[in-house]
Amino acid sequence: MTREALTSAELLERVLYSLLKPVVKLARVNGISSKALAAWVQLAYFHDLRRSGLTMAEACERLDISMRTASRLSKQLKQDFFRPEREHQLPRQIEFMLWLQPLSEARLEQALPGVERDEIRAALETLIAEKRIVEQRGRTTTYSAASSTDRLVRPGWMARIGGLNSLLSTVLNAIYGRFFGNGAPTFARNLSLRILRDDVSRLNQLYETTIWPELAALDERAEGRDDALPLSFALLWAPYEALENNLNDSADGET
Repeated sequence: MTREALTSAELLERVLYSLLKPVVKLARVNGISSKALAAWVQLAYFHDLRRSGLTMAEACERLDISMRTASRLSKQLKQDFFRPEREHQLPRQIEFMLWLQPLSEARLEQALPGVERDEIRAALETLIAEKRIVEQRGRTTTYSAASSTDRLVRPGWMARIGGLNSLLSTVLNAIYGRFFGNGAPTFARNLSLRILRDDVSRLNQLYETTIWPELAALDERAEGRDDALPLSFALLWAPYEALENNLNDSADGET
């Protein structure tokens, strides 16, 4: 069956199934039950609906759950487990919005209907403290990005989770563009190759000496242009079948 023969509903089902595969595999190898995984899916769905600006009642209708269940999910979202969302993902989202244009705190609240006012304020304070945005005082205080290119590697596991969220957001946007985006400019290539272990450092060097300088030059060229296209860019590599190979090595060690 060719892609052209698929209905839009069938294509969506296939893409969703492909996206679920790595989640299910990671859950399976770590002994997470399907029931527990389904509960996380429900929580993530509720989180996304609320972030999109839906009320509790509207989220209940979309998820076909009771208000009592929705209240329980809302309480879960306020736990420390979601600190990476509040302390890393939200500031990065706001930073990107300010990269496009300066905004006041009130405008940010309008653009982020599912985010509490104190969360936005805390994110702004974080960005100011890290010198990632500039506060411009006047009749109306606005904020703008200090730099349009950000490749700062921040320490700590919460920053890594925040980085993971950003990476997967880029992957999702690329998937949407390639399958559903009606010509949106996206690019994705998957390669399999062999290299010597001693040459792995050359991949890092390739990024630092060639890829990053070129990206920075392109970004500088687009600064201030109305026809500039905002892009998120991801680059990653890993040993082929690293997860499965690690499992096999562990199993061999137990025999």
